[in-house]
Formats: sequence, structure tokens, C-alpha cells
Amino acid sequence: MTKSVSRSSKKRPTIKTKFFRVLLDTGLSDDLIFIKKGSRPNITIRRKEGGQRKWTTSNGAFTTSKVGVVDLTFLDFSKSKKVHLTPDIVEYQGEAPKFDLIIGKKTMHELGIVLDCQTNTVTIDSICLPMRDIDSLLTKH
Repeated sequence: MTKSVSRSSKKRPTIKTKFFRVLLDTGLSDDLIFIKKGSRPNITIRRKEGGQRKWTTSNGAFTTSKVGVVDLTFLDFSKSKKVHLTPDIVEYQGEAPKFDLIIGKKTMHELGIVLDCQTNTVTIDSICLPMRDIDSLLTKH
């Protein structure tokens, strides 16, 4: 779940919440967030320091020039622990990708996330839960 703060006319912050389908990907070094081209996402967007970055993945090659500011909570693991990410933004047209956010191995290492493919579990902060199928991410558990 992400929360972003926006200001009303009375200067009081309001919290907007969005649930993201997240892929933990050991084959990707950094993080990516997918945003529909022309949409107004609920996150802060800024230019990428150092200019553009070229990516080559199993889905092809592309370039990113912006990052998003995302405050994330892994609700199944903790309702209070917040994680601050600045994923590269991939703008897409047409059909939405299966995942909204991909967290790469650098962030997983920093957060101490352990993927155990033998037991099909994910461990964050000593809390171990079963990996979930993409179809189960479309509904809240």
C-alpha cells in the first residue's frame, strides 16, 4: 500500500491510499513503477538525477528519465513499518502491466527481504509468509 500526502486549500495534509501489486524480482537491480501515459498518479514525480537510464529486460529495452516518490507499507507483514522508495517510472500505453511496482534486488537487500524458492516463502523482519500467485493479488486477503 502506498500513501502520498497532498495539500488541501486549508493546508491540511490528506492521505491518499492505493494498493499496488508488487513483484519482488531478484533479476532486476533497481525498482520500477508503471504509470499509464497521460495519467495523474497519486505520487510525486521528479526528473531522474544523472539523466536518462537505459534498461534491458526480458520484456525488451526501454529508457527512463523520471522517478516517483513512494512510501510503501507491506500490510501483510506490518501495518506500521514504512518503506521509502524512488523507483524509475515506466510510462505505458494500452494494457496495464501485471504488476504496478517491481522491487529489485538492491532494495530487497537493503530491506532484508528473503525469498525462499524451496519453501515458496517471503520473509520480511522475521515474519515469514507464503508467496502469492498473481491472481491472488487482485483480491484483498
